[in-house]
Amino acid sequence: MPNLPKTMKALVLDEFGGTPVYKDVPVPKPKYNEVLIKIVYAPLNPMDLSFLKGYYSSVKKLPVTIGFEGCGVVVASGGNHSQNY
Repeated sequence: MPNLPKTMKALVLDEFGGTPVYKDVPVPKPKYNEVLIKIVYAPLNPMDLSFLKGYYSSVKKLPVTIGFEGCGVVVASGGNHSQNY
């Protein structure tokens, strides 16, 4: 796996209806059949706002890094993927 930082910035929600907090969190290690993407751009859209208020049905458990969409670059693979990313 490439040389990755140990932490990353994330917008984290601890409780529905609460205020998201911008903080440092550990960089996840991709599991088998997963990739790690360095997010470059991420919108905040109506679906995200509904999720923040607890109106959007989702299986995400709190605390959670918010955001349903993003654009970025694959930086690591957990296996079973081409290394030509």
